[in-house]
Amino acid sequence: MKNILQDSRPDRSKNQQRILRLTLSAMLLALFFIAGNIIPPVMLLPEIPFTLQTFVIGLMALFLGCKGGAMCLTALFLLTAAGVPMMSGFRGGVGVFLSPTAGFILGFAFIIVTLGLYADVIRDRLASQWLRTAVFLLLSAVGIVLLYGAGAFILAVQTGAMGSFFTLLTANFIFFPLDMVKLCGALAVYTFMRRFL
Repeated sequence: MKNILQDSRPDRSKNQQRILRLTLSAMLLALFFIAGNIIPPVMLLPEIPFTLQTFVIGLMALFLGCKGGAMCLTALFLLTAAGVPMMSGFRGGVGVFLSPTAGFILGFAFIIVTLGLYADVIRDRLASQWLRTAVFLLLSAVGIVLLYGAGAFILAVQTGAMGSFFTLLTANFIFFPLDMVKLCGALAVYTFMRRFL
């Protein structure tokens, strides 16, 4: 099961695929805004809101693959930099990427890469459903840990507490089970919606 941009159905032209890609990207960007702002975030750690935005990033990676997901994430970053309040707490502007928590935003790229590779390349090469699930869970865990690493690193740099990097990193693992659930939820939605795309 490849991502939709690799769909080789004979009745779907390149133009139709392009329209589908743009439509999905727009929907996912809108969903990202809703996940961070309309649905109230939960503050499990000071200054770090727990939202459903990672769930939407997982959807971007699975539905659009590495290339499409990267383009959608870039559009998200550009909209944010232009002042559109895409991030949780209705935050927008260049200052979002200069804040102590910027690493948790930039770290979304790791989810795009790991799950995008799963959708583009790895999934179709695995015959066993159990093996597919195991690889998905492994790649999800890797993406989440890299995201935490990026977040902890920039937080440590911004606060001048590089000696506390590992403390900051491990503190984020309170989110780990919940983030894994969000990415598994993204896979469930992707698997279900593939029937209609």
